[in-house]
Amino acid sequence: AETIEVRGGEGCLFLRLGMRREVGVYTFTGSLLRFAEVAPGDSRWALPTGNYIVRIDGKSYKVAVR
Repeated sequence: AETIEVRGGEGCLFLRLGMRREVGVYTFTGSLLRFAEVAPGDSRWALPTGNYIVRIDGKSYKVAVR
């Protein structure tokens, strides 16, 4: 249930969550790009190429999308 995996890929952000969580994707300048409540399991969000900060439950993850 505590599973949180975040990684960047080719044009996508991959998420694997063990339970429903709120996820925010921010640019490095602090602009909110996307925010959603995400269901448990695997999710893939299409994002433009760049570096992002993903916030989940008060923790931050740096991700590069190529």
